[in-house]
Amino acid sequence: MKPAPFAYHAPDSVEEACELLGSLEDAKVLAGGQSLIPLLNFRLARPQHLVDINRIRADEAEEAEKKLGRRLDEIFPKADYQIMHTLLFPHDVVHIENLGGQLDQVLDRKILFGCFPWRFQGGEAALCRAVAMLDE
Repeated sequence: MKPAPFAYHAPDSVEEACELLGSLEDAKVLAGGQSLIPLLNFRLARPQHLVDINRIRADEAEEAEKKLGRRLDEIFPKADYQIMHTLLFPHDVVHIENLGGQLDQVLDRKILFGCFPWRFQGGEAALCRAVAMLDE
């Protein structure tokens, strides 16, 4: 599934990000995207605006907090961290992040999909070999 339409903003500075977040209604912050992107794709989140802060330097966080008048932890609560894991997994929605390779060969096609996990200790995720088998 594809996300609902939204306006994309990629500020280059804390000032620009603060201005956007202060002026836009229904904006979500994109910072990495591993939790938000699946929610957008499943249309469980439908913001009108995405503000991508990936280009902003981490050492500018203190300046951003001063301008916004709140700590970043208040703006981005820990409960919202890894939303995919906390909201979708309890409903048996499985996802795979960071797939690559020959994806263009399987787009918009019915496939048999195999996912073969590797043992991974001490982490919150599992490494897997993902394989798509095509009917010719």
